[in-house]
Amino acid sequence: MAVGGKTRHAKLRIFVWVAIALLVACGGFCYFYFFDTTQSAFAPQCFFLKLTGWRCPGCGTQRAFHELAHLNVAGVARYNPFLFFAIPYLVAIVYAEIARRMGRSPRFVRFLYSRPAIMAVFWLIVAYWVLRNVFNI
Repeated sequence: MAVGGKTRHAKLRIFVWVAIALLVACGGFCYFYFFDTTQSAFAPQCFFLKLTGWRCPGCGTQRAFHELAHLNVAGVARYNPFLFFAIPYLVAIVYAEIARRMGRSPRFVRFLYSRPAIMAVFWLIVAYWVLRNVFNI
């Protein structure tokens, strides 16, 4: 009984965290749908850009999310094309974390948390950072 109860409790905790994450995602969607961050004085500015004049890998993400909320794929590509990689990767991370917490560990989860995968993502981010400043991407 204790083992089954613990499993039920663990699944309930996962459900609660997923529900909270979905509520936060819905709130974020509403924010980016109804507020144009290019026109808002309350939208945070990139400190790295202001300090150095160079764009970081995250520059343009708020504007890209606004365009994504309006299903404007060209706008997303204009403001931050790296999101076409980052969003599916983050969804995969969330899936892997849920699977890991439920006691499942498919090869996909082990690969996602492996050193080569983490290093590949790191170097992709660095390459994008350099390329966006050299070629004005």
